[in-house]
Amino acid sequence: MLAIDAKPFYSENQFTEKNIDRELIKCYAGFEISLRNQPNYYISTGRWGCGIFRGNPYLKTLIQFLSFAIAVNQVNQQQSKIIFNCVNDQSLFNFGVQLKKLLGQKGVQLNLINLKKSILYMQNGINEQAFYIEGNNIISQIYTILTQDIQQIQKLRLGNDDDVIQAQVDQEIKQVLVNAPIIEENKEIKMLNNQEKKNRNYQVIAIIIAFAVGVFTYKKVFK
Repeated sequence: MLAIDAKPFYSENQFTEKNIDRELIKCYAGFEISLRNQPNYYISTGRWGCGIFRGNPYLKTLIQFLSFAIAVNQVNQQQSKIIFNCVNDQSLFNFGVQLKKLLGQKGVQLNLINLKKSILYMQNGINEQAFYIEGNNIISQIYTILTQDIQQIQKLRLGNDDDVIQAQVDQEIKQVLVNAPIIEENKEIKMLNNQEKKNRNYQVIAIIIAFAVGVFTYKKVFK
C-alpha cells in the first residue's frame, strides 16, 4: 500500500511552477520507492488530490504520468505499468480513451519529452478560471503535445541521419532526467526547517496521546 499526500488547493493557483514541482517531487518519490522495492507490482492510482482538495484531474494525471515515466527510467523497469482508475469521472475516462486512440492512429507512445512539454504548457498562464472557460481547447492542445512524433520532428530538424536523430533524442531525454525532481538532490526533501520539525513533533505527540487515550478507553470499557 502506497500513500502520497496531495496539497489542497482551495484558493491557491495549482498551475504555478512551484506547486507543480511540489506535486512532481512527492509523486516521483512515492513511485520510485515503490518500483524499486516492489518491482513485480504495478502502480495503481487515480484522481490523486482531485476530490475535496480540488486538484485539477488533467493536471494531476499528467503529473502522475511524468513521475511514473521518470521513475521507470531511474529504476530501469521498462516492463512496469501504471493503472489509472477514473472512478466515476466520465470526462477523465473519455480523455484517456481519446488519448489512447490518437496515439494509436499516429503510431506513437507517451514519452518523457512530450509529457514534460505538456506540464510546461499547463503552467504557462493557465489557471482554474481559464480551464473552466477554455477547457476543451486546453485539452485539445494537450492531445496535440502528447501525440507529437519525436522521431519525425527530429528528422525535419536534422535531416535523415538516424544516428544523429537518436543522439538528439537521447540528449533530450537525459535533459528531462537532469531537470527531474530527484528526491536525493532536492533540498526541500533532504532537510526540514525548524518549523516543520516542530510540526512533526506535535503530530507525533498528538498520535501518542490519541493512542494512550484509546488504550485507556479500551481497558476501562472491556477490562
